[in-house]
Amino acid sequence: MRRPPPGCVLRDEAPAAFKTFRHFSNTSFFEVYPVDLDPSVFMMAHFDDIQGKLATAGTSQLERFLANYPKDMLGSSYDRLSGLYFEALSRQTPNQDGQSLRIVLANLNHAAKRGFSASSASSLKIGFVEVTSKTLLREKQIDFPAEIEVDMPVETVALKLDKALSDGAENPDYIIIFDVALAKASRWVQNIEKIHSTYLAGYEEKPNPDYDIAKMKVMEAQNQRTATEMQNSMNTSPSTTPAAAIFKGLAKILGVIAANAGVNKSMEELKETPQFIKTPVYNKYTFDKAHMEAKKVMTVNYYVIDRRAGSYFKSTFDITDDRVFSVIYNVHQDDPDHDTNEASGNTEKDVTEWEDAPLDVKLSLLVDNYLANQGKTRKLPKLVKLREELLADKNRALANYDANSYGFTTGNDPRFDSVVVVYNPDGGLGTGFYVRPDVVLTNWHVVEGSKFVEMELFDDQETFGKVINTDVRLDLALVKVQNRGKPVTFYEKKSLPLGTSLDAIGHPNRHEFSITRGVLSSVRKVANINIPGGDKVLYIQTDTPISKGNSGGPLFFKNQVVGVNTFKSNVTDGYENLNFSVHYSEVKNFIKESLGGSFEEETEELREPME
Repeated sequence: MRRPPPGCVLRDEAPAAFKTFRHFSNTSFFEVYPVDLDPSVFMMAHFDDIQGKLATAGTSQLERFLANYPKDMLGSSYDRLSGLYFEALSRQTPNQDGQSLRIVLANLNHAAKRGFSASSASSLKIGFVEVTSKTLLREKQIDFPAEIEVDMPVETVALKLDKALSDGAENPDYIIIFDVALAKASRWVQNIEKIHSTYLAGYEEKPNPDYDIAKMKVMEAQNQRTATEMQNSMNTSPSTTPAAAIFKGLAKILGVIAANAGVNKSMEELKETPQFIKTPVYNKYTFDKAHMEAKKVMTVNYYVIDRRAGSYFKSTFDITDDRVFSVIYNVHQDDPDHDTNEASGNTEKDVTEWEDAPLDVKLSLLVDNYLANQGKTRKLPKLVKLREELLADKNRALANYDANSYGFTTGNDPRFDSVVVVYNPDGGLGTGFYVRPDVVLTNWHVVEGSKFVEMELFDDQETFGKVINTDVRLDLALVKVQNRGKPVTFYEKKSLPLGTSLDAIGHPNRHEFSITRGVLSSVRKVANINIPGGDKVLYIQTDTPISKGNSGGPLFFKNQVVGVNTFKSNVTDGYENLNFSVHYSEVKNFIKESLGGSFEEETEELREPME
């Protein structure tokens, strides 16, 4: 019997040798084994043989293993090794609170910095909430948005603030709330370089030399024809034979035909040759190459909430992005090298696209900042207190904006101080107004489906409120507000004169704090617009312009409220200037039944904190 070659025996014994090899030494198995093996193929086939040993190894041993067997060699086993590394880290950092966000993130960071993907932590779910001031966004003071770049193996979900702060079981245990307080793009033009070029200014006519050549050819052809005709006329000697005479006559005819053809051809060529030709005239000019430095600066206030640990962390994060551009301007449209010259630098579009593009905020950078300041972690307060802190941060940014902005004056019209913008978390916008120092009235359809709503006051300060009562039939809702305001005064008399002037203050088509004027058209009962059935509602009918965004706003007779703007008839239905506001008598009854007491008082219910 023939014995197998030594190499075959060694290959067969390789799996057993691999299983017993000291993998946490400074040498890999493939470096010392005496037979060449394909590391990737072998590792894929035999990683399971050593997984038990790896599962009990410490982090330093696994780091040594990865150094011996890098990611490209491990192939699909790399993720499994990363999971084992993360488990080893978790064993080294016991956590009495279960899965503390601080410890999980620290382990993720540690694993990533040592070359592991920590994919076993992909079940970690973080909710992101953006609460950037709507006023700053509306006023275009936020030049560009922020985007969280998830560069860690975690699952993320975008949430609304109400949803994130609710106690829903489906909500993530870990939430990051970020508020862009500043996002400014600026340019600094260092110098403008003048680049010399030419442009096509027009054409001038010059004699065409080809035309003279064509004329000469015509003359030559004509001369040739004349010579042929003269030769034919002179050659009149009688032929010796009839055949020779026929041949000579045929030759004369052919010669004349050829001469005429030459003349005709040269005449055609002369016709097709222009007597003058247009030559381009180029003028010199210069275009600009602006060498500029562009900068984007962003300040983000952010909160990290760990529900399981009952803690939160607050910090401010500054990010900058610098770019150098050489922007080409004023290339003449008739420059023969137009495209080449424009391509020799950047365009204005390149710069504006960069300025408008979101600035990426790496999740890992937020985590690094969080971990470096973990001593500043505080006990998670009641959610209303957390909202107040978020609100204070936003209003500080608004104060900085107001200090450097220009606007308008109401002419000391106190009515504007009572009106607010009401933002529905789903993106809608309506109007509200104070009916008590800490209660705002609006339409039900403005706050529909919301427990909390954000608001903006006339002085640009932002606040929030909790919906405390609604009436769908009347389309009314009451909201208890964090910031106190100036309540309106309601009209007290039983009747209003038709044709009297009425004012609506609201936010039509998101044009905040606009005032429109019309007259009282009628007072009538109309079926409510939200649900079928029930008593009709008493409305003020007016031609005062009311648009989307006016809903929930006050309709004033002088300085007193006579209605709550609610709906309008569509022009597409054939009706114009037909708008309706809930009558002040209906509104006053709703407020009294909901709150009790006089309009200036606060009930015990309203003095309780909003939770």
